[in-house]
Amino acid sequence: MTSDIRKSNIKQMLLQKSFVSVSEMAELFTVTEETIRRDLRMLEKEGIISRTHGGAVLKDKVSTSFERQEIRGILQASKSAMADTAKHFVQNGFCIFMDSSTTVQNLFPQIQDLQLTIVTDSIDIIIACSNLPNIKLYALGGIYNPRTRCFSSSLGRDLLVNLYFDIAFISCRTISSSEGLCDSSIEEASTKRLAGQHASKTIAMVDHTKFDRVSFAKICGLEDIDVLISDKPIDSSWEQVLREKQVEVLISRPQGSSATV
Repeated sequence: MTSDIRKSNIKQMLLQKSFVSVSEMAELFTVTEETIRRDLRMLEKEGIISRTHGGAVLKDKVSTSFERQEIRGILQASKSAMADTAKHFVQNGFCIFMDSSTTVQNLFPQIQDLQLTIVTDSIDIIIACSNLPNIKLYALGGIYNPRTRCFSSSLGRDLLVNLYFDIAFISCRTISSSEGLCDSSIEEASTKRLAGQHASKTIAMVDHTKFDRVSFAKICGLEDIDVLISDKPIDSSWEQVLREKQVEVLISRPQGSSATV
């Protein structure tokens, strides 16, 4: 793994929680602690982070206004691989919900030629659908959040109450065995939860950096999802938990291979 990829992944980790330790990152990326310290020094020079004893935190102004294109580029190969697996669930004539996450957005180019009804709160998906006659688009309105590039409000959720989907595609900020899927926004978590409740199948697309963490707002429990698509094999404890919750697990490696747990 190159230094640039590690630094991008470090940024992603810091978006998900307030502090990451040098030892944790060294173990995750299978490098020495000195290598991680060197990466952190470079990120500090770029004005992204502040180094602390034993780790790092995002600078305040960065954590609240992190550029969307930075988030979009993180783990791009993994997101594309997960989208390649997710596309096989979608058939002509389906009605699907797609959330505003960059992970789920990677799915759209893979299914844009199908005859579909798409419901979304994502401005990027709305724009992408705007000139496609084969897509019937329902846009959830509300207050626009330029950071997450999505709309959210009780008005949008009122519309969701009366809609039903073949599949709801969602992602999350974090996932834990005890709390399930969580997000950083109460409003967006509520939208995802409601979409999942109104779907015949809920598919969560979650990369490996989001595991074993808890965020501010709960989306749903593990028992509320039907399929979990990730980019790296999960450990035995996760296998057991997901088996007990009757969740199908698909691993989509960036090289293009997939495996079922």
